Amino acid sequence: MRGTQTLGRMAPLWVTMMVLALLATATVTAQDKKDKKDEKPKIPAPEDIEIETADGVTLQATYYPSYLGKKAVPVLLVHGWEGRRTQFEPLAKYLQAEGNAVIVPDLRGHGSSSVRKLPGVAPETLKPEDLTGRDLVYLATTDFMAIKNDLMERNNRGEFNIELLTIVGVDSGAILAMNWSAIDWSQPDLPTIKLGYDVKAVVLVSPKQKYKTLSMQGALANRNMLSQLSFMIIGGANDRFMERDLGSLKNSIGRYHPELKQKSGETDTEFRERLLREKDFFFYDEATNLQGIDLINAPNLNEIQKIAGFIKLRLSDRQEGKDLPAWTDGRRTSVKLPGAP
Repeated sequence: MRGTQTLGRMAPLWVTMMVLALLATATVTAQDKKDKKDEKPKIPAPEDIEIETADGVTLQATYYPSYLGKKAVPVLLVHGWEGRRTQFEPLAKYLQAEGNAVIVPDLRGHGSSSVRKLPGVAPETLKPEDLTGRDLVYLATTDFMAIKNDLMERNNRGEFNIELLTIVGVDSGAILAMNWSAIDWSQPDLPTIKLGYDVKAVVLVSPKQKYKTLSMQGALANRNMLSQLSFMIIGGANDRFMERDLGSLKNSIGRYHPELKQKSGETDTEFRERLLREKDFFFYDEATNLQGIDLINAPNLNEIQKIAGFIKLRLSDRQEGKDLPAWTDGRRTSVKLPGAP
């Protein structure tokens, strides 16, 4: 059965089913919260925000604040080519209801991020087909610097814990998710100023490894990042091209995250607890032709719940268990990252 191969090949069936069930139900569903009116936290209203890039593009974004403040996990959702941020609304609202802080930008030339203004130059309208090679370079680098600085400022105001940053990339947005993570893991770590190493998890949905001049080849060579982050890969494997790409990424990333095996003398309960504590690579080659946003929003596949469960398992729970850093202002800074406006 597709979607369970990586989980079940080296483990008993009950372990496979347990992990799948965990990711699908690790968080209380939004409907359950509606039924528990007395316990339901007040979820802040989404905010439309603007983020200025170094070359004069105003990235329009929607920010879904968390009710957990400094304990919240920030999640950055990245759409694919010719996509837009509104496509992520069901996922963003679900993640926000679970206590995460979510930011969803329209990439340059997409959605409402369609204008570039530079001093002394008439405003330029941007569309996907008009993006130049320079724009694609900025898309893969400078735009993240601008977004990261906005996140840094919100972190310093205590809105979430930036050291738990999660990036979800869809289609060609998966290339950006990988490249942006590599950029974050390549920042200098100064004695009193921490600029990077904040991305802790990446979710790749129907990932493309190359699109136009964008490629994740460089990121796939960053061994430190690949071995330190938690990964989830999801795609519809009934498409033979996607099945091929999924298998390639599984090999490239999964080799840094070997499948956990039950140790000699380890009880089933002990193994289950270790699996929940240490498993950090999840691979779903779903038996469907659906891809990208359509795959995420398919109600019968529960991909939204799986993504939310992954974030809870690998970030929220680990923060509570002291395996990941709690919020601190000791090493954060308002200094701009290189390449940011």
